[in-house]
Amino acid sequence: MPKIIFNCFLRIFLYFYKFFIHTIINICTNCECFNTTSSHKKFKSRSNRRDPEPIFDWRWYYQEEDASNIRLSLNRNEIVFHPIYSSGTAAIRGDTILKQNMHHFWEIKILTRMYGTDVMLGVGTEQANLTNGKFKFCSLLGLDKHSWGYSYHGYIQHNKLKRQYSRKFDKDRIIGMHLDMCKGTLEYYLDRRPLGIAFRDLKGLDLYPMVSSTAAKSAVRTNCCITQKLTLQLLCLQTVMQHANLYKQYRKTPGLMNLFSKRYFWLAPKQEKNEQTELARLEEEVTLSLVHRGPLLMVKRRGRHCS
Repeated sequence: MPKIIFNCFLRIFLYFYKFFIHTIINICTNCECFNTTSSHKKFKSRSNRRDPEPIFDWRWYYQEEDASNIRLSLNRNEIVFHPIYSSGTAAIRGDTILKQNMHHFWEIKILTRMYGTDVMLGVGTEQANLTNGKFKFCSLLGLDKHSWGYSYHGYIQHNKLKRQYSRKFDKDRIIGMHLDMCKGTLEYYLDRRPLGIAFRDLKGLDLYPMVSSTAAKSAVRTNCCITQKLTLQLLCLQTVMQHANLYKQYRKTPGLMNLFSKRYFWLAPKQEKNEQTELARLEEEVTLSLVHRGPLLMVKRRGRHCS
């Protein structure tokens, strides 16, 4: 008799146990926190969220006579110089004149290792002779007064005058160019860090973006090319970039940051100084000044004592 009662209680317990487990499973599967299907859908929707499409206001200009030295792909955004072998300097320009009283920014990524006589990026007028170095190796952009170039060796050149500008750049680097046709200045960026004004007095000239290379199978790709009017919005952003606190507040507004990341990302904020580094520098200056002034103070004291 006790054994029968025990078996009955065991069956009842197992029944309620299975019911309890089944209920818990249903609750978990209907809950968003444990629903693998819904979480997968959320992840999928996030993964499908695309970044802003790159802007291309102009592309590279291709001529049939350049077929042996230049190949274009990716809708005329990627350039391969000397696809077989190199016998001189190949160059290409954009298909559109960069308009006056506008801000122009374009980025070029270096896809292959840089070597050889020169690879240059810059601007030039229609009078710049891009076939001048077809059968010789030379630093083509900036070789005359009609073009301005930045070499992968780190110098800039115009009208045969060279000046050291930055360090050497190579594969996987991104070179940005900001042509301000309101002021007539050209500034380069290395991995989105401004290098300072390279050329001035460009206002009023009909300029094209240009690239030249002597290296066989060297390749570059245009990431974007933006033409922007001088607006109140742009002027305000230029002011914001000059003040670190304003820029921090600006970054907290998602809508403004979306606008910034799409069309104004080339406006680099002013670099904040490291407080500890600045204090160390000031301390070093004070120490050095005391060291240099020490002997002079001792002479003065001795002089007063002797008198």
